[in-house]
Amino acid sequence: MDNIVLNPQDVVKLKGYLQSFTSDSGVQAAVLVSRSGFVIARAGEFGQVDPNALAVISAAGVSSTQALATTIGEKKFPAITYQGTFQNLHIQVITEKAFVIALAASSVTSSVVRLYARELTKDMLPIIERIFAGK
Repeated sequence: MDNIVLNPQDVVKLKGYLQSFTSDSGVQAAVLVSRSGFVIARAGEFGQVDPNALAVISAAGVSSTQALATTIGEKKFPAITYQGTFQNLHIQVITEKAFVIALAASSVTSSVVRLYARELTKDMLPIIERIFAGK
């Protein structure tokens, strides 16, 4: 279980970062998730997709993907992309305790999403480190 200390200001700021990310990158929705699958903040339109189910399943996927990285001698895979016929998922690891999932139409360019996701990581990192440190 994650030991997260969230205050209302953090939630507002994190949601604002996610809203900017969705509008700037063209993704339809984004969710900030702890490695245990807890939804910390979200923004955008998920449609028929349950963000809580997406978070829990993605947490398992991130853990197994990071184990794959270790197996081949990498420290980590900071970004994971799943490409479908109609929808794509981009997962950006922020720290070993949190990551962002971006849900995008297949027409949205993956390289653009990755670029904005890296910027999002820089913006969110101080808050993520603080909330997981219990401060």
